[in-house]
Amino acid sequence: MSKFLITGSVAMHHWYPWIKTTPKDIDIITESGIVLSSSSPSRLGIESHSNPIFSKILKINKDPVFVDKEILYTLKMSHAQWDIKWEKTINDIMFFELKDDLDLKEELYHELVAHWTTVHGSKRVNLNMTNDLFFTDAVRRKIDHDVLHQMVAIYEEPMHTLIRRDKSSPKPDKALWDALLYKDKIFTAIEEICVVAIERGRLTKESKRSEIMLAIMAAYKSLVTTMTKGWFCDFLLMHALCLLWYEREHMIQIIRRVVNSDDFLMEMMK
Repeated sequence: MSKFLITGSVAMHHWYPWIKTTPKDIDIITESGIVLSSSSPSRLGIESHSNPIFSKILKINKDPVFVDKEILYTLKMSHAQWDIKWEKTINDIMFFELKDDLDLKEELYHELVAHWTTVHGSKRVNLNMTNDLFFTDAVRRKIDHDVLHQMVAIYEEPMHTLIRRDKSSPKPDKALWDALLYKDKIFTAIEEICVVAIERGRLTKESKRSEIMLAIMAAYKSLVTTMTKGWFCDFLLMHALCLLWYEREHMIQIIRRVVNSDDFLMEMMK
């Protein structure tokens, strides 16, 4: 077993040497945690997090020097629930999913998420309340949230209605979710992203394509970093490439259909 392993951008460059960007830091996993060292001597910074999980990584890693691809991917996935260098993290995740058919080490992933929660704090997501209370937040809505969900619905009814036993509560049911077809899980995620994009991106029929794309990315980021946790957040992250790349045009079409509709204009005028 190695006493330390190189992770982060340097490990990425080891596995993908044709990447053009130059790493700015050297990240090392040791038995006492992850040590982050700046490559610039003038601003050397070290941060260490002690947890038995890092000893586990040292034991299961196959390469003697660099963190294996699948573990590196799993580490990136565990970081993505917090808004810390988030754009780089999600781009790295999509890069992994595009270039390699890597398996997420789910047990390790959940252990890492639990650890980062103690380090960075838990997300304040409380679904044990009524819809009215849940949707009374800092977001100023011109259109009722449920009405907007109906507008973006891919089928006759919004997908979220299929995973909630109590329609008066926003809390989804895991058993109902597990019973969905894969494509319907993707559709559920798409509808959530589109609703948040329209609400928080203040999208209208005058919105440019670039504005819609930015709103989609911002909505996805809000969902994974602040608005969801647990199994639905995990699903969003495990399908980042699918949702943000392969389904992007689908979401743009849905949003354009909604913001160009007479129903949307009438709701905006209320």
